[in-house]
Amino acid sequence: ILAGDVDCGVHSMKDMPSFLPEGLKIEHFLPREDARDAFLSAKYKSLADLPEGATVGTSSLRRQAFLLAKYPYLKVVPFRGNVPTRIEKLEQGMVDATFLAMAGLNRLGLSEHVTSILDPDQFLPACGQGVIGIELRVGDDANAALFDAIVCPKTSLVMTAERAALQVLDGSCHTPVGAFATLMDGVMHLRVAVAQPDGSEFFEDSISGPVASIEDARTMGQVIGHRLKPRLPEGIL
Repeated sequence: ILAGDVDCGVHSMKDMPSFLPEGLKIEHFLPREDARDAFLSAKYKSLADLPEGATVGTSSLRRQAFLLAKYPYLKVVPFRGNVPTRIEKLEQGMVDATFLAMAGLNRLGLSEHVTSILDPDQFLPACGQGVIGIELRVGDDANAALFDAIVCPKTSLVMTAERAALQVLDGSCHTPVGAFATLMDGVMHLRVAVAQPDGSEFFEDSISGPVASIEDARTMGQVIGHRLKPRLPEGIL
């Protein structure tokens, strides 16, 4: 993008770092898909049904940390590959259960494999989960104007709040941080959580208030980030 070889990049926001390289920006977001995590298992109906020592496969540090914070008696193992590969490994019995994003399963037409869906109050999604963002060069007003036509204003506000919190915490897709914002009737609710990778410590905070602009959303994210950060042990991120 910076070299001008392409005009934009299209990304899953869950995978984007807190800070972009200088000269790049992401200000255009498509309507958010289902942001929730899905629980998949051929043996058990829910997380609560997993017995002591059951093996859960995931490559997400957030999912590992949040899972062990609630169910320290489970065993978490690395679990890689694209979505169909992970589903196949699950069906082969390589693990007892796994997590996948509902957004990806819906987009791939594989939602029939879901055993249960985890409510955000129960299991906080990653920052930007379910959101597609368009990355542009700073100052590329011509292409920005084109993408203005398909941007989702509501998603832009919740995404700005979530990423602002993540930037204060300086988290990334490789840190055990969850952030999820909702917006209804002009009121935003934002919840952020951070956990030790082994689940031994769990920190969370939430904030609600009126949000009518990108600046309002950014401020809300920064406020909760600054409120939460002093509570975190050194090195957790």
